[in-house]
Amino acid sequence: MARVTILRAISMKALLLALACSCASTRPAPDRPQELDLTMTAHRALGDVQADAVVRFAPGLDPAARARHAGLAGARAWLQVARGSKDPAHAYAAAQHGTDELGKDYTPSGTNNDTGTKLQLAATRADENDLVGAARIAVEILDERIQMYVRRYQAEVQ
Repeated sequence: MARVTILRAISMKALLLALACSCASTRPAPDRPQELDLTMTAHRALGDVQADAVVRFAPGLDPAARARHAGLAGARAWLQVARGSKDPAHAYAAAQHGTDELGKDYTPSGTNNDTGTKLQLAATRADENDLVGAARIAVEILDERIQMYVRRYQAEVQ
């Protein structure tokens, strides 16, 4: 019984110490600005190509909103992988992964978006074994969608 009480006391002290450390690390130092510069980094790899990409969040953006934008970091990393790949099949696959990870919530209101039609053209090229053409189109589409996403959420992400 005494051993359980001691372990609980140690665990409670460890928990309190961890909480104090985590809280202290989120407070800016007195000589630093009050706003934190929060970022998210995504790492993606395919074949022999790896890439890291960063999303910078607006100061004060709540954690739920930051989580909602995780796909942007992943999509940016996939775009770098696609651009860095010498294998057109890998480039096409990376662009597809990036498009999927970014999702469908990227278009600012009032934007004429024909990227879905272009993606169908890329798929047709891939079906015809024109992977160079398919990759070129898919990479362009992913880049275009990322740009639209950033315009749509410009108050929240960079």
